[in-house]
Amino acid sequence: MTSDTLELRATLTSARVQGTLVRVYSSVESGWAEGFVVDIGRDSLLLCLIADLIVYNGFQAMRLADLSEVQAPAPHAEFVERALALRNETRPADPPVDLSSLESLLWSASAIFDLVTIHREVVDPGVCYIGSVETIGREGVTLRTLDADARWDEEREIVPLDDITRVDFGGLYEAALSSVSAAG
Repeated sequence: MTSDTLELRATLTSARVQGTLVRVYSSVESGWAEGFVVDIGRDSLLLCLIADLIVYNGFQAMRLADLSEVQAPAPHAEFVERALALRNETRPADPPVDLSSLESLLWSASAIFDLVTIHREVVDPGVCYIGSVETIGREGVTLRTLDADARWDEEREIVPLDDITRVDFGGLYEAALSSVSAAG
């Protein structure tokens, strides 16, 4: 591990222990994510996300190697935390997601949440796959995907594990897709 990686890990660990809101920047996509550190694995970070509307918005797992910067506390953290409290926003319970490997992350997240969102920012920026994990093998993870109208696609999507940069789950959009799909 480089000294930069060790410093980022130390900052994230401290933020997790202290319950500090963080802002993380990725080297593979523009923008940032804000949230509370849920867990730090050998190769990945799990955040409880805060959306721009200052509401909890599920969880995001990302590769530690892709992090370019961590701000702890995040800019305007006091305001965000106060707004969450005044709006009676309750932080969701930390899910028991296994960060020991990408395969374990995908299986454990899909066992808890109906849908996962897989991002491949290096290979296909701006495109994501939302669905349920069916299998994980040598070729990658096989997803039964939903389209933007919450209809199940006929064909399965196989995403190579090495291409996956981020996995989201338990968010508002995933919940909306799941509800509409289940309602028929």
